[in-house]
Amino acid sequence: MKEKLKNILLYIKNNIAFFIFLILLILAFEMDTPYSVYSPGGLINVDERLKGGTYKSEGNINLTYVTFSNGKIPNLILALVLPKWDIVKNSDVTYDNETLEELNLKDRIHLYESVSNATYVAYTNANKNLEIVSEANYIVTIADYAETNLKIGDKIISIENTRVNNYNDLLNIIKTCDFNDKLHIKIKRKNKEVESYAIIKNDNGEKRIGIGLSKINEYKKDPDITYNYRDNESGASGGLMLSLALYNALTENDITNGKTISGTGTINQNGEVGEISGIKYKLSGAVKKKSDIFIAPSANYDEAIKEKEKNNYKIQIIKAENFKQVLEDLKKV
Repeated sequence: MKEKLKNILLYIKNNIAFFIFLILLILAFEMDTPYSVYSPGGLINVDERLKGGTYKSEGNINLTYVTFSNGKIPNLILALVLPKWDIVKNSDVTYDNETLEELNLKDRIHLYESVSNATYVAYTNANKNLEIVSEANYIVTIADYAETNLKIGDKIISIENTRVNNYNDLLNIIKTCDFNDKLHIKIKRKNKEVESYAIIKNDNGEKRIGIGLSKINEYKKDPDITYNYRDNESGASGGLMLSLALYNALTENDITNGKTISGTGTINQNGEVGEISGIKYKLSGAVKKKSDIFIAPSANYDEAIKEKEKNNYKIQIIKAENFKQVLEDLKKV
């Protein structure tokens, strides 16, 4: 046994440079870098995620997504050789002093908001019963100039003992105060009520405390259709497609016409479609999964057309400005 151990130690000694190199290589491959890798994603069939739908469709309506990978050395090497993979600085997708953890939390809140808005748009356009049971406002951005101990993800309950139901309530309270006044804010953080504060600052002559809010509604619905999202999903870019899928499940006329429809875009309660990021990755994923139609926000439409022409994609692209216009264009298809 001693002789065997002696031989092992001698072998390690004679090959010490190799073992040091191997350890350093393993550490390098596991090391985090200030980069991330973006690549083409795929489709999520929204119809399969809906529970309680009244009508079924012959085709299907799909969310598109971007594949995101941590910027570890193997992923960075792949991104250098694969044409549709890109390396992105983490600082380019976060605000100053915002961590990736805060970004992920913010994107999760945006997901809840998109489901809330999509539900409102679909039910109101389908003329179905919808009642707002409660409203919740979450902090999703904090400006550099803000002087506060608020955090991203905090749920605002009240300011100066006045209930806050929406962003206008916040602005109205601030208007009654002076610059440098200290606002006492009650919030919910990790299921605990906490007393917090924010100082009113001068932002180009306007009274501000430097926070952005995301409003999420809870509804009483008839019929009651719910969307089942997964723990690893986040972001607001699926709002438009979710509203279309909900509307299709609520109404008798099938807007898919038997086609595979995919797309992206945020949506607000007025049905207006907003810009998203990563359009080329989402379009590429839709083409790979053989979608017939891709719906792109008007702000991203030109880029989507350029990508289609550049790669000779065989897919029809619809420009999305608002919910009703998209419905009309799908009928024409």
